[in-house]
Amino acid sequence: MGAAACAKEMREKGVTKKVIADLMKKNGAYIIVSGKDSCTDTMLLDRQNSMKSVVKDLTSDGSAIVDFYGSDRLATWLRCHPSVALWVRSRLGKPLSGW
Repeated sequence: MGAAACAKEMREKGVTKKVIADLMKKNGAYIIVSGKDSCTDTMLLDRQNSMKSVVKDLTSDGSAIVDFYGSDRLATWLRCHPSVALWVRSRLGKPLSGW
């Protein structure tokens, strides 16, 4: 999912989806997670900037929080949270059992 696809995912018929607009009005966050993408720093920044451009006018102070997690960032996050990692493995049908 490239930068353009991220922006497209946040819009419906060229207009920011209502659920995203509502999140931004409530100082929420919108995060896209893709288990298939692994990004370089430049690719990540492109995706984040594309997402920010979609929501830039939805908050008065520009404090909208958007982010993109590819498989690399997701794996890094999971390594910091072992109990969640075990749950994810079980949901994927790859539980750890025994030693």
